Amino acid sequence: MSRENVDRVREAYASYEREGVEGLYPYFDPEIEWDMTKTGIAARVFLGEAGVRQFFDILGHTWEGFWFRYDQFLDAGDDVLALGRFGGRARGSGVELDATVVHTWTLRDGLGVRLRAYLHEEEALADVPGLEREAAVRRVT
Repeated sequence: MSRENVDRVREAYASYEREGVEGLYPYFDPEIEWDMTKTGIAARVFLGEAGVRQFFDILGHTWEGFWFRYDQFLDAGDDVLALGRFGGRARGSGVELDATVVHTWTLRDGLGVRLRAYLHEEEALADVPGLEREAAVRRVT
């Protein structure tokens, strides 16, 4: 089912681009675990749709004009790694950011049950059980 999972993750990001955070919910299990502990922004675990909404509220209070772009996907069966960039301008200081971001989605029955965010690709790869970069992951562009 891994190719279908990659397609679902791509669809979720496209829906987010069109509809904002509300566009993500059809792609999540209602009890999704939204893990931001490996990032510097709201570094904790948020639970369910209300938690995801809370995370985006915090993000909006911290950054203005923020954006995400994902241009490469790694197929790891029930896990999909989305590699991309995050950018925006820090509220208050005006500092501009354009940084690496990696999301690891865990899917069951086509729905995201967990999303973990990372700032470094190698850290994300190390956290996917049994994942060996060259042998187990097929890059999907």
